[in-house]
Amino acid sequence: MPNPIAFSTLGCPAWDLKRIIAAAGEYGYDAVELRGYLDVVDLPLAEPFRIANIAETRTRFADAGVAVCCVSSSGVVTKGNIDHVRAHAEVAAGLGCPIVRIFGGAMDPALPRAEAFASAVSNLRAFANAAQEAGVGLVLETHDSFSVGRRVAELISAAGHPNVRSLWDL
Repeated sequence: MPNPIAFSTLGCPAWDLKRIIAAAGEYGYDAVELRGYLDVVDLPLAEPFRIANIAETRTRFADAGVAVCCVSSSGVVTKGNIDHVRAHAEVAAGLGCPIVRIFGGAMDPALPRAEAFASAVSNLRAFANAAQEAGVGLVLETHDSFSVGRRVAELISAAGHPNVRSLWDL
C-alpha cells in the first residue's frame, strides 16, 4: 500500500477499537494513524496495544483490511525519552506498522546552541537505533525548535542514521 489514505485517532478520542476499524471501512480509508486511544495518549498503556494484546489487535485490523500506517508517539528528541520511543516502536512492530512519529522539541535556551544541538543529535540516534531494533522507521515531525525544514534537515543529517525521515506538519 504505497499511498494509503488514512485518518488519525487524534480526531476521534471517544472511539473504541471496534468503532475505529468500522469507521475506516465506512468512510473509505485504507489505514489509521494511531495517536492515543480513548483517554490514553501513551498508546502502549492502552489495553488493545499492550504487548499481551497486540497480536489480537493486529488481527482485527488485518481482518478488516485496514493498515496501521503510523504509531504517533510523544517522543521528544530534546528530552531524550528513549523508553517512551522504544515502547511505541514495539507497538508499531507488533501491529506491522512501518513507522513511529517523534517530535524534535524545544532546545534548552540556557545551553549554548551547539551543546543543545549535539544533545539532540545524540538522542535522535538513540531513538533511531531503538526503532531499528524493533524493525520500524522513525519520522521526525516539524515542531518547536525544528519547525523549519532547514533545521530538520540539519538534525537528520547530523544524526546520519538511515532509519530517520522527516514528516512535514502543515
